[in-house]
Amino acid sequence: MFRSTKWFLVFTWFISTAVFAHPGHDHQHWSSSIIHGIFYLSILIVLFVAGVFVAKLIDTHKQNKGK
Repeated sequence: MFRSTKWFLVFTWFISTAVFAHPGHDHQHWSSSIIHGIFYLSILIVLFVAGVFVAKLIDTHKQNKGK
């Protein structure tokens, strides 16, 4: 676990701070909550679809292994 944390920290050192708060990224705008909500919802949907896909692959693998 320490190894992955170390590499994550090394990776984040190379990311510019301007990426986190660039011009036009206004959290005070009225649409900010909606846009961020849609963004996080899309991430959850992708994770859910990937989980279903992996579960089906595992199930298919178990069925084929039993034959």
